[in-house]
Amino acid sequence: MTEPIKPPPDPADEPAGTTGPGGTAESVIDSIRDAVGDLAERAAPTVRQLSAKAAEIAAEAADRAAPLVRRAGEATADASGKLAEKSRTWAADLRESPADASPAPAGSSEAPGLDADAPVNDPTTDATTDPTERT
Repeated sequence: MTEPIKPPPDPADEPAGTTGPGGTAESVIDSIRDAVGDLAERAAPTVRQLSAKAAEIAAEAADRAAPLVRRAGEATADASGKLAEKSRTWAADLRESPADASPAPAGSSEAPGLDADAPVNDPTTDATTDPTERT
């Protein structure tokens, strides 16, 4: 009634040069390899010329940028030296000043503009109630 299922033919069993699925795919891949090889051979001189031109442009840009970079480096060195000197002076001033004359750290109650006796907002009270009255 039913015929047994036959496995598909193995492409390796086919003789060379046949037009079976395996032979067709290999011939297409070989054609593509040949085309890519030919293209690479023809493009090599052009790629070489473009690479040489890019190297020349990079060299010219570096030549033009060198004086600007030198000046920027000198300006950075000058600014760094000035900053170092100011930092040393500030550190020396801090060491020489008496401890009681130092400014209060940020967030402390001794900071200017903050009154230690001022009422603190209590998040448990409503804005419509009197903060002096507790229930």
